[in-house]
Amino acid sequence: MEKGDFGEQNQDVKKKDVYLVGGSDLEMHQIKKRLKRSGQEYIDKDLKWGAKIDDYKDEIKKILEDEKIPVAVELSGADKVEGVVDIDHHGEKSHRPAAISQVMDRAGLKMSFIDELIAANDSAYIPGMETKMEEHRKDFEARIGSDGFERLKNKLINLIRAKDRQIQGITKEHEEQAEEAIKRLETVCGGLLTIVRMPHGKTATVADRLFGKYKNLIIISDDGEINFYGDGKLCQDLQTKFEDSWSGGSGFGKIGGNAYWGISSKSEDVLEYIKKYTDDNFSQK
Repeated sequence: MEKGDFGEQNQDVKKKDVYLVGGSDLEMHQIKKRLKRSGQEYIDKDLKWGAKIDDYKDEIKKILEDEKIPVAVELSGADKVEGVVDIDHHGEKSHRPAAISQVMDRAGLKMSFIDELIAANDSAYIPGMETKMEEHRKDFEARIGSDGFERLKNKLINLIRAKDRQIQGITKEHEEQAEEAIKRLETVCGGLLTIVRMPHGKTATVADRLFGKYKNLIIISDDGEINFYGDGKLCQDLQTKFEDSWSGGSGFGKIGGNAYWGISSKSEDVLEYIKKYTDDNFSQK
């Protein structure tokens, strides 16, 4: 075989990616849809939120043996495994683009407007979607007017949040229980901290309904979770103080930023820590 023939050319062929899909939510649902439509190879084990790279341990070994590249999408611990490409944007990686943006870029695919809204939702929640909609205000207003734009913005945001909750396994019963829990909410620290106690950990049912109506929100679930929505700096401090917790949001680590934090064990220590932080840092502002 002459130099430059098939044997040598094959060494220059880019290794094929195999995407390993993380926990189920709207962003992951959209990622799978886009990968499938474009013919990209991926493995989906139907994992829940909080999925780990170890869930794909056997698959990673096979992918590497096949001289392909395992690309982990929101799988904790992926950055510690040699040979694995880590795609994530939570916790200390919150400065990165949303996972769907990273996947689409790597796969050479173009983001649609709905993709962009889903990315904004996953990275920055409702404020992120509002910002993304405002970027397109002039184009929409030229076609449907100012009032039409406001209606469309609210409709799209509500639809995306509702679809996200549905994909996360939230049922009609969960939604109804959230509405009842909200009726019994407490406000402490001079109204700067809202506390909702509910029977399940599907906290989006409460956070979505109360968005814009609180500064800092704690949701305490009977099934063992405490979740906090609010100040990004406080979320960072909670992440540092309490082990085995999760966090994220575009405002993570920023005073006044919008972020979230949670832990699976119910602890009065968490509640007291947040109350004290609120009194010490927000009460005189």
